[in-house]
Amino acid sequence: MKIAKCKLFLSLLCLQLVLVGSIQAQEEARAAWQVTNFDINVANLGSERALNARAVLTVRNIGRGSGATLTLRINAKAEIKNITIGATTAVYRSQPEPRGGGQRVIVTLPNTAAANESIAATIEYRLPVDDNAGVAAISPVATQFLPSSMWYPAPNTAFALRGPDYAPFRLTVNGSTAVSSGVEKSPGVFEQTLNGQPFFTIGNWDRVEGAANAKGITTFLPKGAGEDERKQADNLMRLAANAREFYAAMAGAAPEVPIRLVAVKRGAGFDDAGTILLSEGALRRKKIDSATALAVAEAVARIWIGANTAVRGEGHGVVREGLVRFFANQFLEKEFGAEAAAEERARQRLSYAAIAKRDAPLS
Repeated sequence: MKIAKCKLFLSLLCLQLVLVGSIQAQEEARAAWQVTNFDINVANLGSERALNARAVLTVRNIGRGSGATLTLRINAKAEIKNITIGATTAVYRSQPEPRGGGQRVIVTLPNTAAANESIAATIEYRLPVDDNAGVAAISPVATQFLPSSMWYPAPNTAFALRGPDYAPFRLTVNGSTAVSSGVEKSPGVFEQTLNGQPFFTIGNWDRVEGAANAKGITTFLPKGAGEDERKQADNLMRLAANAREFYAAMAGAAPEVPIRLVAVKRGAGFDDAGTILLSEGALRRKKIDSATALAVAEAVARIWIGANTAVRGEGHGVVREGLVRFFANQFLEKEFGAEAAAEERARQRLSYAAIAKRDAPLS
């Protein structure tokens, strides 16, 4: 009965999202850009503390008006080398981005783009990394670039009303043992057919493959991990597999996407389209802690909510975070019992209480 109600709720919500997204796009009286595909090629990082890349974005004008310019956002330290629209070299200028600390790159289009028209923009750029952080780092031990670092150009960021751009992508990271989301076509080459954000992490891992109902799930353990860590990897993959089965019963068959649990030194807690970054400490524990269980449960739920079914538009965070949390709590109750779920919800209420008085309305 509970699963049937959840299915009805999800169907109605998805219908509402489609209608709201359609109405919002139609109400844009000017050009509004949305990425429909990313194709990013990262050069061999070598010894230079900088990322050199070539990004090809297919973007669509979802507004009602025609567009004479295309505005992209990227990290403030990025050095733009060249931009082409189709086969034509474009004129562009940069200025500070007031929200998020990046920069705006305003590109003059060679021809006006009508409503619903798509264009291809190719951007060649260099991004120096002066100091390592969780969202962007280059080091012999661990290198990674996560979306919140604004390491690649896109019209929208997390600070936009419609939210950041999620789209299928192809990512090539040359000369490395990179991990991202989607299908690994060859070493360092990933194709994501669901809606995701390009990212990658480079490290030295031992791969542990899931079996039985955990088939298609892989854990990337620190190189030389011991038997206890391998047992914990099995436990986490079993948890992810159980979550996948639980959500499939609620929302339909699981999308065809690999699930990866990746142990990292920095950036733990990030997930996108089936890949989850976990702290190395989470794999050294004897049992799965509540924070890790919730992270895995939410990451698997986002395969349906956001990756398979795009979540865009004003208020997107309510669905992308709120509905995912609801699904995850339902799963944790089934997996660990009502008492454990009640404790988890109590923790969540306490966390929210700290910001409740100054939180913005949902709509």
